[in-house]
Amino acid sequence: MISLTEFFQSPTRRIMFLLAGFILVFLLINALGSKTVQTELASATDSVDAILIPSIGLNTPIVYLDSEDPHGIVHQKGSAMPGEEGNAHFSGSINLPDVKLGDDVIVQRDAAVSLIFKVIDVKIVPSLDSSNNQGRGKFLTLETSYPFGGTSMHYVVVAELK
Repeated sequence: MISLTEFFQSPTRRIMFLLAGFILVFLLINALGSKTVQTELASATDSVDAILIPSIGLNTPIVYLDSEDPHGIVHQKGSAMPGEEGNAHFSGSINLPDVKLGDDVIVQRDAAVSLIFKVIDVKIVPSLDSSNNQGRGKFLTLETSYPFGGTSMHYVVVAELK
């Protein structure tokens, strides 16, 4: 067995030991830092983080009307929050035409809670009343311009909580 004194006499071993220490400290700082940021975001907003539609590869962040982030899909103020009774209405520049009846729409909340909705209606309409839902239940409506980037029509996907 080699003693610590003998171990550290080798310059190569000293350098390897220091590098291992720096790497360990770096990993710990990053792990603690990201948990702190996630905790602060979750407690600060207590809100939805992202909408995912696996069938079309969509993963987009949620933007709230008071947010300064221009990317993502906007949760319409006054509509229900996902999972609550009523219609959670989202709109934005996202490409929805490949969404099909029966597809899953996943709302990821606080990076830990996921709500899974099933698509029950896909339609093209001239306008959308965000209070319009399918009756009693927990619904999610996604709305985007149609054709993509246009302004006269809307492509609408309605999903119900599974």
